[in-house]
Amino acid sequence: MNNEFAIQTNSLSRSFGAVKAVESVNLAFFNGKIYGFLGPNTSAFVA
Repeated sequence: MNNEFAIQTNSLSRSFGAVKAVESVNLAFFNGKIYGFLGPNTSAFVA
């Protein structure tokens, strides 16, 4: 299996005004895999 990442983040943070939506998240997505995330309002993100 190839251990190289298609996408990698370190200490990812996102704010909307004073609201912190995400703080210090680390993610790594391997090549050749499909990942899906479903938000609370049913919005989706696929990597």
